[in-house]
Amino acid sequence: MRAAPGPTRLPQSLLVLGGTSEIALATARRLITRRTRTVWLAGRPSPALEEAAAHLRTLGADVRTVPFDALDPESHETALGKVFAEGVIDMVLLAFGVLGDQAYDEREPLNAVRVVRTNYTGAVSAGLVAARSLQDQGHGSLVVLSAAAGERARRADFIYGSSKAGLDTFAQGLGDALYGTGVHVMVVRPGFVRSRATAGREAEPLAVTPEEVATAVELGLRRRSETVWVPGVLRLVTSVLRHLPRAVFRRLPLYCGSGQRRRGGPEPSRWWSRGPALPQRGHPGHRTRRPRSHGSATPAGPAHRKPASPQARKPTITRSS
Repeated sequence: MRAAPGPTRLPQSLLVLGGTSEIALATARRLITRRTRTVWLAGRPSPALEEAAAHLRTLGADVRTVPFDALDPESHETALGKVFAEGVIDMVLLAFGVLGDQAYDEREPLNAVRVVRTNYTGAVSAGLVAARSLQDQGHGSLVVLSAAAGERARRADFIYGSSKAGLDTFAQGLGDALYGTGVHVMVVRPGFVRSRATAGREAEPLAVTPEEVATAVELGLRRRSETVWVPGVLRLVTSVLRHLPRAVFRRLPLYCGSGQRRRGGPEPSRWWSRGPALPQRGHPGHRTRRPRSHGSATPAGPAHRKPASPQARKPTITRSS
């Protein structure tokens, strides 16, 4: 994990893009208990945003809110410009994003586009505006919440994963562009995070909490890290998975993502099948097959044999000596 040069102090002022994100709020709480005194929460005006701000104020921070919409890039200059005009910002946390619903988004392309516009297009716009403002003031950190899902496409969440892959690549390139300017860019790649956004989904291996991600963010800031995996062992796991042949990768249980189906929700559609969709009834290629009995492992097993007729059921006579 390469570290960028510069001081290791934690921020006194923080701007959160995505002010209702559980990970972002857990990070803000942790930083407030350390050194942070001023917090800006940027997000769509809502009771949830105001409640988050009120909670952080109880911890002793000066908290303000500012309207921000990831899907409206034309307003990003104005929204962030208002914040930076009020004073120095030591850290910008880019934390907004949506998971989407893979099964439905595949059938509704506009929903898929919304996921990509939020997670990637909106992040590119806000990231560039924030980076320029940090560079103008001569210092600061830009922390980007990416995801381990962006490392390699999975059948279960390739729409979300592709948007995070694009964001991750963008953030890495931005970090290289700003290297040596006094602005530090850190990419955070958590695995499955237990939160309201993932409620109802089966937790995947190596799942973490928002508080664990916040702890990793603080440690990364202290070390001036450029990439942070949460948990750390996920770096080794994804390195192995990244180099597996596709034929092998497709056979892994995690490829279909058991955690992507909501418990109690609708059954996955045929779009979720591992192979090509089966011909529908009435289609020329459709063939009706006899259902396999649960009492036999093979069609030729005992459960599929016709019972003998009464005439064939002759008693066996045993002659005694």
